[in-house]
Amino acid sequence: MRAYAALRPPAPPAAAPSFDGVLTRDDASLRWAADDFGHLVHHRPRAVLRAASVTDVVRVVRLALDMGCTLTARGRGHSVYGQAQAADGLVVDMSRLNRVDGVTANTIRAQAGARWADVVDAALGRSRAVPVLTDVVDTSVGGTLSVGGIGGASHRHGLQIDNVEELSVVTGTGQLLTCSPTRDRSLFHGVLGGLGQCGLIVDATLRTVPAPRRVHYGLRTHHSLDDCLAVLRQLAADDGPDFLQGHVLLAASDRWQYAVETAVYEYDPRSDHDHAPGTATGSAAGTGTRTGRQAEVRSYRDFVHRMAPAEAAARANGEWFQPHAWLTVLMPDATVSTLATSVFGGPAPLGLTGPAELRLVGLLFPVRPGHADGSPTPIPMPAGPGPVWVLSVLRGGRADDPAGAAALVEANRATRDAAVALGGAVYPINAVPTQPACWRAHFGQQWPSRQALRARFDPAGILTPGYGIPRDDA
Repeated sequence: MRAYAALRPPAPPAAAPSFDGVLTRDDASLRWAADDFGHLVHHRPRAVLRAASVTDVVRVVRLALDMGCTLTARGRGHSVYGQAQAADGLVVDMSRLNRVDGVTANTIRAQAGARWADVVDAALGRSRAVPVLTDVVDTSVGGTLSVGGIGGASHRHGLQIDNVEELSVVTGTGQLLTCSPTRDRSLFHGVLGGLGQCGLIVDATLRTVPAPRRVHYGLRTHHSLDDCLAVLRQLAADDGPDFLQGHVLLAASDRWQYAVETAVYEYDPRSDHDHAPGTATGSAAGTGTRTGRQAEVRSYRDFVHRMAPAEAAARANGEWFQPHAWLTVLMPDATVSTLATSVFGGPAPLGLTGPAELRLVGLLFPVRPGHADGSPTPIPMPAGPGPVWVLSVLRGGRADDPAGAAALVEANRATRDAAVALGGAVYPINAVPTQPACWRAHFGQQWPSRQALRARFDPAGILTPGYGIPRDDA
């Protein structure tokens, strides 16, 4: 099979096809496509397509093949290290492919550029909800399904990719294909969490569950990391809260604090949910409203949008536009305490020193990846008994200090290497460069099958170059 490196030299798009959207090379669009939430990597593309139809995505892939250049899809720009950028290639702005429809008793269909917030609103109109949401619901459906999608309900429902019924995908050969667990299963599992390496998601049919009527929300603080881990582990093992996360906070005095965030959903008595009527069941009923630093009852929609005030504040004070050197790793139950103590238990690591008030600098919580039918999640996970743990380090820098930002990336590399040495896996949307050998180790036994899928569905190697994943046929 041909690799991208073997294609003829790039040619000018003199015979570019007509698009329903707009293919542009204006400076503002190129600068926009060369930036993301991380503000650390800037690869300027050759052109940007503001796609207005699925046909546009098919046509632009074929254009990239004719031009001999790479291509990537961009959703809401929440990558942190250029994963959705394409140096001298084509960037497809998916934001206008945002239709949400097809709400049935158990599913909802959304285009790749739709925000999860839009999905929530459409589903709530039928008293339905998607099982797992990321903390920030301004992310796109195609974006999170391409990497995995982890949230506070993942200890119950797995990842977002574990709750997908069907996909429409544009491959690297310019074909529009439909895939599901029963129709081209290998492509389906190769695209979900597949980092855009063998196809671009343009449409997804998602599983839904009954929507809660209200949410009993609580945030309980702990001064001991061991206590926090023990509480999280117990709540995940019991018939505990519907939502569960651990927060790591820090003040300027290097004073660590840990918090367990919980939510128990209250359902309408007429709901067919297991917890109906009206309350949660089991030992964690009321967990969200017991003793805690915060305790309140919210509507489900308000709970879903709980991060919006923080985002608005970050935009207003400029922090949103500073470098974000974020790192997320997935740890086995046996060694999560060792890594967490090294990162969140001693002197404040580089890039985490907070202001006088407490500042969120990390996330730590258990998840149980896998589909409801018992099949494993498609992306690599650490081995071992017990839950898998999400450990996120939220390092931040300053735009006027590029040397400091580079040091944050190096600190991420050290944390990643320590995690892997302890049996952990990388959640691959991090602000850290990944060498070819690391990618091969990351995918492990999945490497040959993933390479075969790329050779079949993207033989020219044009799709999503930002991850830097090597090809065996290059």
